[in-house]
Amino acid sequence: MTRIAAPAMTIVIVVIAFSGLAGWNRSGQPRLVATLTERELPPSWNAQGLDDESGRQLRIEIEYRHDPLDSRNWLPELRLRAIGFHFNVPTGAPEAADTYAKTPARLAWVVFELDGPAWRDIERRRALQPEAQPAQQRQLQSRLVPVDAGPDFETLLARYPTGHLILRAVVGLTYLMPEHGGPLVYGAIRKIVPGEIAVPSHLRAVLDALPARVEGGPPLPRYEAELAMGRLGIPYLRGVRPLP
Repeated sequence: MTRIAAPAMTIVIVVIAFSGLAGWNRSGQPRLVATLTERELPPSWNAQGLDDESGRQLRIEIEYRHDPLDSRNWLPELRLRAIGFHFNVPTGAPEAADTYAKTPARLAWVVFELDGPAWRDIERRRALQPEAQPAQQRQLQSRLVPVDAGPDFETLLARYPTGHLILRAVVGLTYLMPEHGGPLVYGAIRKIVPGEIAVPSHLRAVLDALPARVEGGPPLPRYEAELAMGRLGIPYLRGVRPLP
């Protein structure tokens, strides 16, 4: 993959998602369907007017797993090589920091486990931290946790046929300096592509009718949404319904 491949492909995917090709992407049998809640698909207030049907969008929220050692657990060097990275410079070499800082990001398919063992393990570790958030605040955190990555959607789908969501993401390398626990090179998700999902006009009424959050009340998700993967490999919203 060239230096411009990841950003260029990102732009192409976003343009398709919000263009006339979106209808063709949604036609036929979806390649994958997952049911998420407001925790994983909260309303997006940043972008306006990108969807010519309603102007409303939902944002894909994930657990990024930024901790270096945790990142190496789910995204080891073998997987990073498979999506196009090279590790020709030893991490202890004088030029390593500059080399890996300039390494272009790659566009890859990432497998996300929904509310599974990976999420529960993260929850347990966070609860033990001195500065841990109250349990009530954690009730709106996304339970989508990356567990695998690769260059081919169908290969990953065969490996994870149920209980997972597979999305495109930009993956980059980070170099950890010796004074911060390194030398270490690890991969991390930079962003999901596309990171926002257009709400079709026929589903907007469900979101408009949602009750406002009560200050001090339980931060429970107010709706669940059905996210499908289209024939162009771009996710789209297939349904939304309020939760009791």
